[in-house]
Amino acid sequence: MPLAGPIKGDVVLSFPLTTEKLENIYIDARLYEYDPFLADASATLLDHVELEGINFSATADSLVNINFSATRKTRMKYYVTARTYSKKAVHFIFTSMGSKKSSSNWIPKI
Repeated sequence: MPLAGPIKGDVVLSFPLTTEKLENIYIDARLYEYDPFLADASATLLDHVELEGINFSATADSLVNINFSATRKTRMKYYVTARTYSKKAVHFIFTSMGSKKSSSNWIPKI
């Protein structure tokens, strides 16, 4: 079990190739902490990163780096969520959520 201390997580979000260039994208990414020994207990938001004005390529996958920091607690587990919106139409484009059961490759092992 990890000891208490600082968490510094660098997350790379990989967005798939789109048929057209997407501009002025808004990304809302959050780092949560939860106690795996408490059933039905809510997770606690530890860090919240908002990115605006992101452009996605129409010729290759788009990569976005996000940096999280928080204080680690013993016994606790952590996960990241990321939601991506179009600023123009204010509609939901992508969502991703990682947990200990996720197979997503951008979820950090914290």
